[in-house]
Amino acid sequence: IYHDGTDSYIDDNGTGGLQLRASNLYLRKTGTSENMITADQDGTVTLYYDNAVKLATVTGGVTVTGTVTASSGLFQTERGTASAPTFTFSDDTDTGMYNVSNADLGFTVGGTDRLHIKASGNVGIGTTNPYQKLHVLDTTCSSDSLDKAGAILMLRGQQGDEKYAGIGFNWGYDRDDQPFAYIGTQVKNFASYVNGDLVFGTRSVVTDTAPTERMRITAAGNVGIGVTPETDWHADWHGFQVGEGTLGVLKTGAQLSL
Repeated sequence: IYHDGTDSYIDDNGTGGLQLRASNLYLRKTGTSENMITADQDGTVTLYYDNAVKLATVTGGVTVTGTVTASSGLFQTERGTASAPTFTFSDDTDTGMYNVSNADLGFTVGGTDRLHIKASGNVGIGTTNPYQKLHVLDTTCSSDSLDKAGAILMLRGQQGDEKYAGIGFNWGYDRDDQPFAYIGTQVKNFASYVNGDLVFGTRSVVTDTAPTERMRITAAGNVGIGVTPETDWHADWHGFQVGEGTLGVLKTGAQLSL
């Protein structure tokens, strides 16, 4: 043990290792009780930053306080399970992400599988075996009417009259193109509970242009193909229009025969 005028050293040139023996070990800042490293007998080894605990060994492994940053290399761990996911939260240990099997990623909530990403790229919500790029399964979804209990998927668009929300279709290219076909809704009366029209569109050209509306079913039940259905029919009547002509005008409850 010596001091070279600048720093102090413990220098052991003998064979074997250097052992420090004590019931508890404390490495502290000079002249203070500020801890840098502590080691308790049969217990925790703790690393500090500015006297604040950052890493500590515990019975089940290691506890880290703060952010872990890896500048390079891999962070590897065990696969985990749905009830005990590998990546989880200190106060919610059965919610998180785990590796179901090779190239099969799972997300679990409350110990139950909720979302799966397969090696094929297929994503399953409510299923562990998705057959398509997006496969949604809800075996509890059931209703005898057109209400929310029977809706597996709900699309919500921007608030305000005349706003559109829907699904666009394209083919084969991974780029930001306009859809060539569209199915959606247009809000007509925005309030606490809205109503609106169901619209269908396609395009006839092979350029990057938005589809043109081809058919519309209004909130009142009127149907127009190639034209927006008239809005001034009597409330007891419904109409079906093709182009500028009216193919049929039906009283409520009546049937159309062609």
